[in-house]
Amino acid sequence: MKRILSYVFLLLAIVVAGASVNLYAGFATITSSAGPHGTISPLGTQSVVEGADFTFNFLPDLGFEVDEVTVDGSPEVVTVPYYTFKGSTLKAGENYTIHVTFKVKTFHIIASCDANAFINPEGDDEYNFGDEAVYNFGANAGYQIKAVLVDGNVQTAGINSYTFSNINANHTIEVTTELVPVKDSFNITITFTPADGSLGTTNPAGVIKMEIGENLPVFYTPGVPVSGSPYEVASVTVDGAAVPFGVYGGEYDGFINIQANHTMHVVFINPDGINDVTIPELNIFPNPTTGKATIEAGDNIINSVEIINMVGNVVMTINNPSAIDISNLENGLYFVRFYTNNGTTTRQIVKK
Repeated sequence: MKRILSYVFLLLAIVVAGASVNLYAGFATITSSAGPHGTISPLGTQSVVEGADFTFNFLPDLGFEVDEVTVDGSPEVVTVPYYTFKGSTLKAGENYTIHVTFKVKTFHIIASCDANAFINPEGDDEYNFGDEAVYNFGANAGYQIKAVLVDGNVQTAGINSYTFSNINANHTIEVTTELVPVKDSFNITITFTPADGSLGTTNPAGVIKMEIGENLPVFYTPGVPVSGSPYEVASVTVDGAAVPFGVYGGEYDGFINIQANHTMHVVFINPDGINDVTIPELNIFPNPTTGKATIEAGDNIINSVEIINMVGNVVMTINNPSAIDISNLENGLYFVRFYTNNGTTTRQIVKK
């Protein structure tokens, strides 16, 4: 009985002192919520002891970040992934709220180039997390790409575009150029006789400009007459020196890794006579010769003779000859053109 009375007196003392007893005394309530693309932890309604700090962590999904945090309906500036309610601000029996929203992360790519290049797009562009961006670039006339720098790192040479895949950071891309090196060039002069191409041609022909180190194949092809024997190649000279050739045409492949100017000349002939009449009894002997040769003309009257070299130049003219003397000429193949009372005919002679 004495114990019961003690409890009663204690309760009365508390009431007199102005105290109040209830199960929720000393606690504040905080309700947390989050928008899409993330969550807040802890989530929902929390009972927090009055005077104690309480922290909420923001947990965005991959590729997202905190957009806005509102506390009790008012925006808060938050630069860290959490928010702490200070215990000194929490009052027992009061309700508080915190809400967080999320947005997709964005990144910037800054593209630039020097004055002799172009890049597209150029400047500062914004992309969402996971985007893909393609940059195309090139050099102006007379220039070539020197370097493509992505985030300061040199990329593979020879490219003209770069793709940023699955963007998840800021980037830079820079294109620089340099002058195209001027390569040494050389002339390959290709000619043929007859120059009008009536007996054959070369491909290519004329003056061909080539860069140092290049190769140039040359094809020489005799023409095809309407009747009579096929036209033939009589000689091929390169830089003035005879080279092997095909009588009925072929390819010269000696212009390899060109380092200097060169000349090439091809002589085509009609084995039946170059625009000639047929005079079978006209002959020259000995052939080959070391210099002198006798002309056998039969009943024909020879008015004059021209000695023609491999490039088609007349190097000697003899009037009313019965013999020729080419001792002063260099060794090689020559054409002997006879002008007779029956027309013009041509023979070959070899000086050895």
